[in-house]
Amino acid sequence: MFIHAEALPGQEGELGDNEISAFIRLGSDYKNNYYEIEVPLQVTDPGIYNDKSNHDRDIVWPIANKIEMIMEDLVELKRERNSMVQLDPLNYSVQGTYVKYYSESVDGGARYTTLKVKGNPNFGNIRQIMIGIRNPGDAGSQNRINDGLDKSAEVWFNELRLTDFNNKGGWATNG
Repeated sequence: MFIHAEALPGQEGELGDNEISAFIRLGSDYKNNYYEIEVPLQVTDPGIYNDKSNHDRDIVWPIANKIEMIMEDLVELKRERNSMVQLDPLNYSVQGTYVKYYSESVDGGARYTTLKVKGNPNFGNIRQIMIGIRNPGDAGSQNRINDGLDKSAEVWFNELRLTDFNNKGGWATNG
């Protein structure tokens, strides 16, 4: 999914890169059983999409703002969390939110993506998808700026799509 973020003109304070983040949450409900991916957003100059002489889509839809979910990464996150619950049940639980940060190189810089799992989500039981924006603050943040101020932004989400899925039949049984 591609994401565009820009500051609202005339608002107090300026919106800088990594000061807001976008997330997508998939699960059987919004509170107790979900997977989540969150990425910090790079800010585009306001009105850049009105410049007809500039046809570079990466200016309006920066690559760094793209959310690209690999389902197996989320399944592996859940396995890792379940292992931690068995090894250290005093500090980890299925009911708590298990968070993992990782860094990747995007356009010559680092981007910090956050993966989360809570409860017992199952891709076969996805009933809800939530997309949203956060002013993440500094609680558990990675490379994010927190000046303690409210943020105002215009954000567009585009092209949520599914590709490269396994469409082969399987077997099922009851015993």
